[in-house]
Amino acid sequence: MIGPTGCLTMDKPLAKNNNNAGAVEQDKQNCMKLNAGTPYFDGGLIRMNSTGTFYYMNTRNNNFSNRGQKGSIAIVPLLPSWALALVLVGAGAFVLAGGVAGLMMYAKSHPHSGIAETFSKM
Repeated sequence: MIGPTGCLTMDKPLAKNNNNAGAVEQDKQNCMKLNAGTPYFDGGLIRMNSTGTFYYMNTRNNNFSNRGQKGSIAIVPLLPSWALALVLVGAGAFVLAGGVAGLMMYAKSHPHSGIAETFSKM
């Protein structure tokens, strides 16, 4: 990989490649085209903390041709709000049923308690 000091100025790639424009486009020292860069970029994992549509593009191949590499990533919520509400209501009902079952077990093991009298009236 060539650092910024190995780049040629605008006129030197033409002289180096005998005025061959195609060769200048591919010359590794033509840093105006990023030819010395690696073709791979590891951006790592990025956590998306907000929902929405995010756009990205590759500027290397954005030369007014059909090679443009553009895309979008849509981040949607894990559950829609109605489903989240349904899960919360179900969890509340589950906890309530567990509490009632626990009280019933206590009332059965303690038949003279106030809880047993309450359940016997139902």
